[in-house]
Amino acid sequence: MRNFKHYLPFIIGILMSTLISNKIFAIDARLNHALFSDPTTGTYIETHLTINSRSITFIKDKISGKYHGKVGVLLVFERNNAIIKADKYLLSSPFVDSLNKVDFYFTDLQRYPLDTGSYTLKIKLLDAYDSTNTANANTSFAIKTHAKVPWFSDAFFVENIASSTNSKLTRSGFDLKPYVSSMYLEGNDTLRYYLEFYNTQKMGLDSTYLLNTFVSLENNTLPIGGFTKYKKMNSKNGTWPIFDAFLINTLTAGNYQINFEIKDRNNKILHQKTVPFQRTLLAKPITNYEEKLKTAEFENSFVMYFKGDQILDQVKSVRPIATDFERSHLDRIAKYSKTDTTLQRRFLLTFWEDRNKTNPRDEWEKYNLEVVKVNQNFSTKQYRGYETERGRVYLKYGAPNSRNQSTHEANAYPYEIWWYYNLKNQRNVRFVFYNPDLVTDNFVLLHSEAFGEPSNPQWRFEIMKRSTPTGGSLDHQDLMRFKGWGNNMDDIFRNQ
Repeated sequence: MRNFKHYLPFIIGILMSTLISNKIFAIDARLNHALFSDPTTGTYIETHLTINSRSITFIKDKISGKYHGKVGVLLVFERNNAIIKADKYLLSSPFVDSLNKVDFYFTDLQRYPLDTGSYTLKIKLLDAYDSTNTANANTSFAIKTHAKVPWFSDAFFVENIASSTNSKLTRSGFDLKPYVSSMYLEGNDTLRYYLEFYNTQKMGLDSTYLLNTFVSLENNTLPIGGFTKYKKMNSKNGTWPIFDAFLINTLTAGNYQINFEIKDRNNKILHQKTVPFQRTLLAKPITNYEEKLKTAEFENSFVMYFKGDQILDQVKSVRPIATDFERSHLDRIAKYSKTDTTLQRRFLLTFWEDRNKTNPRDEWEKYNLEVVKVNQNFSTKQYRGYETERGRVYLKYGAPNSRNQSTHEANAYPYEIWWYYNLKNQRNVRFVFYNPDLVTDNFVLLHSEAFGEPSNPQWRFEIMKRSTPTGGSLDHQDLMRFKGWGNNMDDIFRNQ
């Protein structure tokens, strides 16, 4: 787990495998802090503390007969080595009927008004029923003066939303339970978020602005296809609460960020903020997969038909439809085991058996027919068809419903636009490919609306860089000018 500026998850304590009275020793806790503003109290820090119930001691309550645990919490805010504010309280867990049900996390939220300055936040935790079970940590943050300018609060991720109970969890008419982590494991597929934008009345006379929210790779501002939201905002409101969610089940494992941008009528970015998060997928146990490869009996199977380099070519051809785990294994074979035909045959047989245990050959034959097509249509001097972007998209998603090619359009690189009417729970999904080197026939995927594929809002300008090589931004007048030169890419994109 990495530390992030302002949005800072960190693990308190060290997890050990030994269980004592249904307890992981020592305390397993996570703390976030976020900066917000209130018209009456001014700027304040909100702390979100989550504790793993299995890391503390539970006892039986004499009155109710149920079990519960308690944690003593000490929060200290220091500035210039002086204590500015401190809070000490006892945090109780929910009650459960049995120790067998002690397997959950419980969350606490506190708010502390603070003046401008740089602070160190120190936290100490003590298991109320086991004085040897403790944890402590500290982090730093700064509060700046924002009274005269619009600004974003810090953001936090949200575990769930419920009707308002007018509690500390209540914001914008709902109870928002913080998700005190930036890591989303496979199965935790809804990424909810909350933040606020302040002093909007000071943004000028133009009362309407656009909030653009999108997901990108970390340290990258290029949106991922299918992960963008737009909302018009009115500057007269003073404060904008921003709450929404993305379904991230199609994201592969990796480091990402949510980007928040406020734009004016001319599409100029006035304010922006990014919040990192991680996506982790549960891969097949390597030991089990390795064992399956070792025991794969391929001698009497269809994979014995391939001779010489044919078997490696077959292995590499399945990459467009392989899982992340299979792809990593395939890449290792292609890089380090180019001459190990036994390993290649075992991998190929295992790959197709995982898709059709009773008749893997039938599954391979259907796919191979498509590989032959992409090799015939998309191969270049450097790459086999299945290695190109057009070949990958074709093999992964099938043939498009329409395909429009433009190879001799004035002032534009050769390009083509594919349109899928229905694609994995999406409708009207388009892919834009282009050939920027003008020498090979290797078309690159420039933009897509499909979940998990690259998205580039400036794709029109990239295609027109053949006539405007110095770069720049593309606005409506540019598009009209390009159309005047004979360009019809917008018509193709929207009206295939």
